Amino acid sequence: MLLFENAHRINKGYGIDINKKMINYAKKKARKIGINNLIFFKSDVKEWRNLIVEGFTHVVASLCLHEMERDTAVSILKDFQKLADKIIIADLFEPNSTLQKRLLHFDEWMARHLDRYKSYRDNGGMDSIIKEADLIIQTEYKTKIPFIKIWVCHPKNNRTYAA
Repeated sequence: MLLFENAHRINKGYGIDINKKMINYAKKKARKIGINNLIFFKSDVKEWRNLIVEGFTHVVASLCLHEMERDTAVSILKDFQKLADKIIIADLFEPNSTLQKRLLHFDEWMARHLDRYKSYRDNGGMDSIIKEADLIIQTEYKTKIPFIKIWVCHPKNNRTYAA
């Protein structure tokens, strides 16, 4: 969704997913709304690194890192630092409200990701993964969905964004 919302602000964007149905949905949606600067393809986490060789200004990870093994998520964020100066992450965080927690847990249970989510949460969530990947959080945004947050980060060695 972030890629579609920002398509008019970028020259070219790539959408990568392991689910072929999601890729087909994104391609169909792009055609339907007349967006032609986005490229979508199916790729496993281990394969995508070889598919993109161009430099980027931004890299976006949307609702995927919490589903991965922690070491894999950290490794991916470290790879992203080699591709772009700014990394935007949209992912889950544990809300304060009991009702919102129950909704989140139900959603993750329905997706068969609840055990992975609990491990992610119990190990510090995205803030901890970002820190371990040696990124600096520039800004955080809450979204309309009460358990999804957006983190805008940059590498520690990036002088452009350093305070």
